[in-house]
Amino acid sequence: MKIVYHPAAAAEHLDQIHHYATLNPVLGTGYVEEFQAALSYISEGVQRFPVVIEPQVRRHFLSRFPIAIYFRAVGEQIQIISVAHKRRRPNYWATRI
Repeated sequence: MKIVYHPAAAAEHLDQIHHYATLNPVLGTGYVEEFQAALSYISEGVQRFPVVIEPQVRRHFLSRFPIAIYFRAVGEQIQIISVAHKRRRPNYWATRI
């Protein structure tokens, strides 16, 4: 499946990379690697993730970082709606859907 980012989600992802890389370059690399692994896992089976908000928005938590990826499958695409810190500003991204 093709991964497509909402422009704000792409900016959030880049902000997270910058944040972790600034703290420690190894941490930044770890974040990128885990994020890419998460996208692969999501692509393998979108239905395994619970719907958290309609229309069909699902969530995956990274294991080593306090980040949630909010996404939905539309046809042959996975739309990344938000790359959000899981404890800050819940559902601020909901206007993007």
